[in-house]
Amino acid sequence: MQRSRLPDRFGCRAQPAFGSAIQQAALSLAEQALADFTALNNQNEMARCLNLQAAVYYVSGMFDKAEFSWKMRSRYSRNLGNRHQGMDLLSNLGVIADARGDYETAFQRYDAAVKIAHETGY
Repeated sequence: MQRSRLPDRFGCRAQPAFGSAIQQAALSLAEQALADFTALNNQNEMARCLNLQAAVYYVSGMFDKAEFSWKMRSRYSRNLGNRHQGMDLLSNLGVIADARGDYETAFQRYDAAVKIAHETGY
């Protein structure tokens, strides 16, 4: 399978885009917000915090941590019945697979995201 060029064209390829102090501040804020929303049992906001956390890990090149955070987010999305977040998750996991060079998995995840988009009229 040929390597995807789409992320490169749109500047989505993971790069150390932030200085480490900014990354740490963003992670700290996301973790504090996650703790606050967990105490309130607000699953929608918990999912959003995990998405932010994953995005910071992704742009920092920490793909394993990003993947873990996005998969944790998927638990809340499923509980809430939010298929659009599931679609977004599959797309994000596809980008990680692509960055790792696992193009078959990337294609499968992108394809599953597109199917959800069609099914939901997104």
